[in-house]
Amino acid sequence: MDLNEKNRWYLIVFGAFYCVIALIMVFWGRLHVDEGFYHLIAALTADGHVPYRDYIYVQTPLYPYIYGALSNLFGQSFVAVRIYSVLFGFAAFLLAVVTARKNGGVTAAFIAATLILFQPFTVYYMTIVKLYAVTGLILVLLVYVLTSKLPPVYRYSVASGLAALAISIRLTVIAALPLIIIISAIRTKRTERIKTVAATVFIGAGVLAAALIPFYFLAPETFYYSILGYHLDKEGYSLFRQILHRLDTIFRLSRLYSLLGLTIIVSLYVRLSHRLKSGRNTILDKWSPGLVDAAWVIGGVVAFHFVSEAPYVHRYLAMTVPAVAIIASQEIVRLAKLMGNKRILNGYVWVAICMLMFIAMGKPVIRFSSPGPVVELKTIATEIAFLTGPNDPILTFNNSVAVEAERDVLPGFEMNVLTYDPDWTKEKCETFRVLNVQMLREALEAGVPRAVLITGNTFIGNFPTFYNPGEIGARPEIIYALEKHYHRIRVFPGFGFLGEDAELYLPLHKQPAKSRNDFDSPPAIHIYRYDE
Repeated sequence: MDLNEKNRWYLIVFGAFYCVIALIMVFWGRLHVDEGFYHLIAALTADGHVPYRDYIYVQTPLYPYIYGALSNLFGQSFVAVRIYSVLFGFAAFLLAVVTARKNGGVTAAFIAATLILFQPFTVYYMTIVKLYAVTGLILVLLVYVLTSKLPPVYRYSVASGLAALAISIRLTVIAALPLIIIISAIRTKRTERIKTVAATVFIGAGVLAAALIPFYFLAPETFYYSILGYHLDKEGYSLFRQILHRLDTIFRLSRLYSLLGLTIIVSLYVRLSHRLKSGRNTILDKWSPGLVDAAWVIGGVVAFHFVSEAPYVHRYLAMTVPAVAIIASQEIVRLAKLMGNKRILNGYVWVAICMLMFIAMGKPVIRFSSPGPVVELKTIATEIAFLTGPNDPILTFNNSVAVEAERDVLPGFEMNVLTYDPDWTKEKCETFRVLNVQMLREALEAGVPRAVLITGNTFIGNFPTFYNPGEIGARPEIIYALEKHYHRIRVFPGFGFLGEDAELYLPLHKQPAKSRNDFDSPPAIHIYRYDE
């Protein structure tokens, strides 16, 4: 077996390892708090509903159409939609390894692969039903294009188009586009600068306009609120809370991204110390211009997330890990050469280092529980489908239950949260297709939801540690209306996002039928990272 064939087998093993981890996450990875919303809107879009006009959607509009088209072709089940994310995430992983190898050789490819693989939380977030996997793939494509040998006019214009696509899926990567335009002006020769910058601006702005403008004209006010207003409302925290959020973010980043962070810190120290001593920065091998461009763009995306997205930046950054791993792998190879330590370039040694860092800093938790999350979801959805009619709307904290049960959710509660502004009038809530406390109470008093599935944390925010301002104090009033007009018929232990019990209620005038399910299932293994 020659060296190239041996290296090829190593990469095949890495790819298989990624698939195994990802499939474990599909069936046993815990249900994320936002997955029900993104699962539901993919299903709604597949059925012909339009974002902003027919339902509130608090991101830019391409995700529903990507996942909605796949749902139309291959199914809307929770497992199917998670597998769509797996495919995007696996493509991002493979392309990251290929790009690292192209720029830094086989050793860099091994390092990039292990940086991704030995962070199961990264694979988890690239598996769940959210925007991370497809956005992460586009960011890796962006690095691939920037490090290619295409002429500048094509390289920067294609990169700007990819950045615009990423922004049309998730607005928080917006820093990529202006950085590419600026870099195109700096890097290009004077004779070609005007043409290159014009093409870069035209392609980026054109793709962005084509993706966003049609939806703006469909529902201007709702579009603006969904893209900007909703997120700005959430940032109305006190200075003290914002400081606590930042400290929490730094702690999580230091735990989850220890190896990447250590690489960056050591690299900066080596470069800055040498520059201060000699006035030059020649101690490390120089990067290619394309790698420098990619580092600035991806670094800008990471920095923007850290500034604007606390306290959840630790998981938002998961989508940038494959792209960051490409850049970090090149720097680790250079640092190892500088230290004269050839052993660190050995693939086996690098895997051992990553495993030690994973064990020391990651603290993974493995425990047995019954049933597994997917089995539990399907069982509860089957129960609700049995107890309700095809046209009965339901109220649930996890809208994946509604998709699996083929039931409509209570209109306005697609996001599983109440409006962030408790002073909104009923008319304004109806305009933006959200619910406030009064509207939800009235719906419960009228018995509109034909089944209600809630947990001890429903109506007090996505997480018990970070309450949504509009939901503080909402729970007592809603629970009073629920208990007055509904009766609890079943408890599902541990089904909540944080491991709390879920409770199923039916209207008082509806007699509970005996379930066809015994709710027993064999034990399953939960492998997960930090609870949020």
